[in-house]
Amino acid sequence: MDAEPRAHGDAPPRVPRVMMQPMRRPALVLALAALRLGAQEVTVPPLMEFSGRAALVVVAHCERPDRGYLFRVLSTLKGDAGGRQLLLKIREANLAHAPDEPDAEIVPGRDYLLYLRPPAAAERRRYEGETAPVFFLFEKTRGAVALEGVEGAALRGAAEKLAALAREPLESREASVRARFLALAGKLPRLELAEGFELIELARVIDRFAMGTPEMAQPLLALSGSAPPPLAAALLRVLTQIAGDFGLGEFDRDRLFDLALRHSLAPEPFLRRQAVATLRVLPGAGPAERLERMGREDADEAIRLAAQSALIDRKQGKIRPPAAR
Repeated sequence: MDAEPRAHGDAPPRVPRVMMQPMRRPALVLALAALRLGAQEVTVPPLMEFSGRAALVVVAHCERPDRGYLFRVLSTLKGDAGGRQLLLKIREANLAHAPDEPDAEIVPGRDYLLYLRPPAAAERRRYEGETAPVFFLFEKTRGAVALEGVEGAALRGAAEKLAALAREPLESREASVRARFLALAGKLPRLELAEGFELIELARVIDRFAMGTPEMAQPLLALSGSAPPPLAAALLRVLTQIAGDFGLGEFDRDRLFDLALRHSLAPEPFLRRQAVATLRVLPGAGPAERLERMGREDADEAIRLAAQSALIDRKQGKIRPPAAR
């Protein structure tokens, strides 16, 4: 997003490798009439945020190395590539990035979703006379996502929708994000794969920038029961932001507690992690007791530690009712 409102929750998720690893099956088992994402967590790069910050967003085919990598532009989602080809320079980024960041990786012959920036004014003379306009990944080694198979086609479709949202004026963008998220949630469980990716990314944006509103709570609570695990986690993430920022009425709070309790017993670790985040913001003895038990008994050490940390936050008064903020 080109101007960030108040951030909420954790920092945006990193996409540590530029060449996105293929998503493992059976995590993405899809019938066009019904999204049946499997029990594995689905991670979507922060496509909308990338779209807001990059000067150029294209889908392009990597043709060959050529003092960089020569790409043929297939479609432009934002900006102007200056022609049908572009030259992506990554050697400089690989030399300059922090030691704990992996190098950018590009494989000739593959299609990529590219989030780019042009050379800075001081760099332009250096690249005069190149075979095509020169661009860099918009943030060091971040900004190239490999598009492979059915999953790649779906990710491309989601990126196109999210790029259109990111281009909206700031004054209308937040309402559009909420409306699109609710429209997708209302189609559950009959979502196509691209729509599932889009919903997961919109949930992250809504949570990070605190866009959820109390009016969204009841529809999302009603829809949560029909969502497959990765999308159930996305809905619960938004509900958690709403409950933490605004609070809920007693009836809706009890419904959210029941939902979090059910997910805290799920076999999927990512659902249990999200349940911990939800239980952390819900008042009362019931959520505290469930966190205490998860802190002792959950099979995943990271989840046990997260539950223990959530309990400490509650005891230290870091979780306050919204009215007291």
